[in-house]
Amino acid sequence: RLLLQNRAPNSLVSKLKADGLINGIDAAVEEQTRSFMLLEVSVELSESGLARWREVGSQVFGYLRLLSQQGVPPHVIADARAINELNYRYAEASEAQSFVTSASGQLPYYSPELWVEGPARLYAGGEEALRYLLQATADPYSCFVTLTSKSVASSASLTEPIYGTRYGRRPIGAE
Repeated sequence: RLLLQNRAPNSLVSKLKADGLINGIDAAVEEQTRSFMLLEVSVELSESGLARWREVGSQVFGYLRLLSQQGVPPHVIADARAINELNYRYAEASEAQSFVTSASGQLPYYSPELWVEGPARLYAGGEEALRYLLQATADPYSCFVTLTSKSVASSASLTEPIYGTRYGRRPIGAE
C-alpha cells in the first residue's frame, strides 16, 4: 500500500498527478489464504486519465515490475514497520467479538504467542514474500482489470443477471 500510494517526488502518484491523469490510488489486500492473495489496486482517473487509461495502467504495471526487479527500498520497509508498530501500540480498543472475527482468519499464519499482535506488525523476513507478490502482480495477464465509467457504456454488451448492470469484456492487448 505504501509503495503505490507514496506521494514523494518522482513517485508513481506524483508523476500521474502531475500529468493530470489521476486523482488518487488506493491498494489493499482484499483476501488472503495460505495459497493465494487478492490484491486490489484502485486508480481514480481524472477525465484526461480516463481517455488515457491504458497509459495509466501501463505505468502502474511498469512501476510494479520495477519494484519486483529492483526490490523495495529498505527505508520503505522500515517506514511500514514503524507505521504498523504505531498503529498497533495506539490502536483504539475494539469489541471482543469484532476483534476475534477479524483475527481468527489470520491464526494459521502465526504461532500461538503471536495470535494477538501478529497481523498488526511486519516482521523481518517478509521481504522475500513481498518480492514474490510484486512479481505476481507486475504481470497484467495475471490480473483482472476493470474500467468503470459511463463513457464506456455503449460498448457494454453483457448484462449482469441479478442487478441488470450492463458491462463488457475484452482481452488486454500488448499495450
